[in-house]
Amino acid sequence: FWIHFGEPGMAFPPEISDDARARYAAFFRRALAEGVYLPPSPYEVGFLSVAHSPDVLGDALARIERALA
Repeated sequence: FWIHFGEPGMAFPPEISDDARARYAAFFRRALAEGVYLPPSPYEVGFLSVAHSPDVLGDALARIERALA
């Protein structure tokens, strides 16, 4: 998965604005404070695994939602 706070574009690698980078950095710090470690760069992707149970994913989603609030 990839989290992006900017306008969608067709460029690859994606062009991420300074504002979108700053917004991602703030979200990354809030998610980390909630106990969710995401990729530290807005250019990186995250991965899920079968080791992530529905309970773990549900908890992570709740924490991410708090970080976005």
